Amino acid sequence: MTNNPSFDDAKRKLDELEQRINAARAQHRAICEADKDWRDMVHTHTEMERKLDAAKDYSAEALESVHLDVDILRNSFEKWMARVERNFAQDTKR
Repeated sequence: MTNNPSFDDAKRKLDELEQRINAARAQHRAICEADKDWRDMVHTHTEMERKLDAAKDYSAEALESVHLDVDILRNSFEKWMARVERNFAQDTKR
């Protein structure tokens, strides 16, 4: 933890998203390995985490941008999960 609550919040959100990504990977491994959107999301998450860890003294404006990026990535992940789970549910009905 740092002395910057906004930085710590961004880091916490990225860590929570990483846990959800790992859970989805465990549940849908075959889909994840074959899906370009999935690979792009994981790459983006890794890059965001690397950049956040590398620079702990972000300005308020930069941290606001990081928070927005985390929210966008989380939204992309949730849309991906909804699509995969909807397709998975349809496949199991066949």
